[in-house]
Amino acid sequence: MNNREKGTLLWAVFSIDKSEQGSTLDRVDYKNIRKFEKVVKGQTLLSFIPDEKGLVRLADIEDYKGRNVVISDDNISISSEIDGYAYKSNDRIHVDDVYHVLGDVGYETGNIRFDGPVIINGDVLSGFRVEAEGDVEIGGNVGAAEVYSQSGSITVNNGIVGLGRAKLLASKNIYCGFIQDANVGARGDIEVKKYIFNSEISSGGYIIVKEDEGVVRGGSLFARSTIEANVIGSENQIHTEIQVSDHSANPLLAEMDKAREELEDAINTHKRFIKQEEFLLLLKSRLKNLSPEKLIELEQLKNRKELVLVKQEKIEKRLAEIKAEALGKSNDEKVKIINFLYPGVKFIINGIELYSDEKYSKVSVVFTEDKIEFR
Repeated sequence: MNNREKGTLLWAVFSIDKSEQGSTLDRVDYKNIRKFEKVVKGQTLLSFIPDEKGLVRLADIEDYKGRNVVISDDNISISSEIDGYAYKSNDRIHVDDVYHVLGDVGYETGNIRFDGPVIINGDVLSGFRVEAEGDVEIGGNVGAAEVYSQSGSITVNNGIVGLGRAKLLASKNIYCGFIQDANVGARGDIEVKKYIFNSEISSGGYIIVKEDEGVVRGGSLFARSTIEANVIGSENQIHTEIQVSDHSANPLLAEMDKAREELEDAINTHKRFIKQEEFLLLLKSRLKNLSPEKLIELEQLKNRKELVLVKQEKIEKRLAEIKAEALGKSNDEKVKIINFLYPGVKFIINGIELYSDEKYSKVSVVFTEDKIEFR
């Protein structure tokens, strides 16, 4: 029975499904085939305009009834039973406050954009994207995909095999079985059970990798609090960078970074002036006379060099004062290695660098006064 025989169907919310594309399937963007719309309890989602006889059969409208929706007493419309998000699946309209994917996020689902929590039983396949306002829980793996939580946490029960293209960002925390070749960031904490390989990890809190293998190898880790792992680095000395810096807790550290940038800029400017001066002096030695403009330029370069040197000395003095004030306020453990630390790992603690030059067992990286050290 077609819609004309049933009566005309009018959607009050917009949603799209592969099944309703008809002969235009070849033009459908399969990654963006499903949309959601925020609705409130009692809101009309769809209605039937009765046929020419003024009739709408209950069986007809029942065909469109999904979860958390109700049919009106006159059997003409369907409305939401709850506040949530409306979407259409298999010709039925549903409203959920949590979006639940029973399988994988892939061509069957398209990219997911949901203003609430998302639960995915399977994997997030490579090339797809999940964006949620709330928490995201993934039962399987994440491939070379993107997963974002605007105001919640992300949990990946298996792990991430990112192929260098995966990106996960969470407003709160991230919990994961393992991370490989991925870019992962959280404003809160990051907890990983097995290992982190060749990945860029950033945490606004702590990073812990100490269940099971608990290995960190390759890539870089940044945390504002502490980093803890069973093993960091490898026998092959794969480049691994570990950084801990809490500039929000100590604003002097941010000021120290700014001073370092200003000092580097002053040094580079001085070098540039020297090269320009050397060129003009060479030109002067080969010519009988420099033009008045070049002579003025040469004199100006001498003055500029002196001014930059004065500025450089002031910055160096201020940098020493900041360093003495800021670094003298901290004396605590920043990185803890429960089993082994291998050579070749670079540590940056509040802007101070230290390389491991030998294999250590059960060691901590401690920030004390104006230096960091292994203990």
